[in-house]
Amino acid sequence: MHKNAKHDYESVGWLSTERQKLRFEKLLDGLELRDTKILDFGCGLGALCGFLDEKGIKCDYSGIDIVDSFVKKASLDYPEASFAKASILDIEDSFDYVFSSGTYAFCSKELFFEYAKKSFELARCEYRFNMLLNARSSGYLRLGESELKKVLSKIGGKSTFKYGYLENDITVCISKM
Repeated sequence: MHKNAKHDYESVGWLSTERQKLRFEKLLDGLELRDTKILDFGCGLGALCGFLDEKGIKCDYSGIDIVDSFVKKASLDYPEASFAKASILDIEDSFDYVFSSGTYAFCSKELFFEYAKKSFELARCEYRFNMLLNARSSGYLRLGESELKKVLSKIGGKSTFKYGYLENDITVCISKM
């Protein structure tokens, strides 16, 4: 966690709770998640789990993150859910849906492709993620829309996109149906 963070959303790099929730809304838009099995890859502090609880959505939620302190705090805050310190590459189970919100911010292009491909393989129905396009800050994954679409074509499935809710943000849905 960022040692100067005053709020959970700051600890995982979001600018506000409202922006984080807007991204979650776009990520889950149009899905019926009751009684489904989901994986939150890059779960951070488990905010998506809390969002699902707020919406009254009961599902079999699992969250993974590589930051041990995030996983420990999420486990304490959401004891009914399952959290593990793990990489997506370590996961062998399958899920109805796999979600990633902001997971790729500081990822290399090579790892982005590998992680997205594995996430799609683990999803029985869809893999959905959101990310910044054309990030301007140093250290961020710098990927334009055409390059993103080229990468997604190598993964397979049917990709759809949601734009316009936040500057440079995109939500990607890769469906197996």
